[in-house]
Amino acid sequence: MFNEKGFFGVKRSILHAGEGPIWKVSWKNSFIAWANDMGVKIFDTNSRKLITKIARDPKSPSPADYHCHLCWYNGVTLLVGWANTIKICQVRPRTSADSQDLPPFYVEVMNIIYLDHYVSGIGPQPEDKIISLGYRPPENGQPVRPCIRITGFNGEELSLEELSIKGYESCGPNDYNMSVLTYDHFVYICAPTDLVLAKPRDMDDKVDWLKDRLRFDEALEVVRVHETQLRKHTFKSVGQKYLSHLRSVGQFEKCAEMCSAILQGDAEAWQQEIMAFTNCKKLTVLCPYIPTKTPVLKPWAYETCLIVIPQCS
Repeated sequence: MFNEKGFFGVKRSILHAGEGPIWKVSWKNSFIAWANDMGVKIFDTNSRKLITKIARDPKSPSPADYHCHLCWYNGVTLLVGWANTIKICQVRPRTSADSQDLPPFYVEVMNIIYLDHYVSGIGPQPEDKIISLGYRPPENGQPVRPCIRITGFNGEELSLEELSIKGYESCGPNDYNMSVLTYDHFVYICAPTDLVLAKPRDMDDKVDWLKDRLRFDEALEVVRVHETQLRKHTFKSVGQKYLSHLRSVGQFEKCAEMCSAILQGDAEAWQQEIMAFTNCKKLTVLCPYIPTKTPVLKPWAYETCLIVIPQCS
């Protein structure tokens, strides 16, 4: 049912009927798309004509078990997720030569992406990317966590994250809902017993990801290049974590060599490092790198070195 304001009140028009319930509706500019068990239809409100019918794949699972999900990527591109596929459909103007009594637009399916999960939600992401909420059937009788996948328009998988949703063990593919806020790309995922907010990764997240995998050299390079985009990390904070890791795995030579670049003129940080090397009984490794001018450390730091060096010789 299409409602519009008229001179004498609200005018109601039936756009479609007779094919069962409508599961999803998405409206962008003059185009309305909706999905039922038979397929997806797109209607142009300006010409008041049905543009196209995109039939459901007859080989796909029962539509009652796996509802269709759709959204507009922009004013002319519709994303259709159904079962384990995503169709990228583009509305194009029809040329005047072949229009005659046909609708002024037609729809071309630009690509079909096949997934290893069933689509329980779909949304747009910047730079021709698609985010989908994935439901995966139980494996060997064990429930599988839902996932968030980011895919390029060309079908390339760019990111895959499992979700920790309460009660996922008892959820089916139609129990989830997903909404994407286009202005900040936040993603809200709703389940019967939980609500999850997913945010795009920023450079701080990337640094955390590299640190968690002990890839500190790469993390320091990210900090160096993208320092102005970071809110949580600094070169020194990441570097000190790196120094601590090197000491924990016994790489004292490399740790000592990196101290000058990481600690620089921070006297307090140098003194903490001297204590750490002393506790590991490896202070002699650090002694050649300890600054004497910039910065000048407290007397006890130099006295500790003077005590240790003769013992080693």
